[in-house]
Amino acid sequence: ITGSGSGTFKFGGVQFKVKDVDGGLIINSELQTVTKLNGTPAYAQVVIPTSGTLLPILKVGNNTVIIPADFTVSIVPNSGVLV
Repeated sequence: ITGSGSGTFKFGGVQFKVKDVDGGLIINSELQTVTKLNGTPAYAQVVIPTSGTLLPILKVGNNTVIIPADFTVSIVPNSGVLV
């Protein structure tokens, strides 16, 4: 995610908020990590889950994706089996 400020995102059935972003974040749902673009851990500072799942997981098929206007998103697929 690149951009600055705060916003609410939705990926599939997971909605979460980010706050005080300065430049961007890397969210890795497989590893359950969030870092700033410089590699500094950022989960506690900037990501607030608003659903039961902490980080987004896109499922096979169609997924709703909502991105605030002040941000851009690049999605890199991790192929694997969700257990």
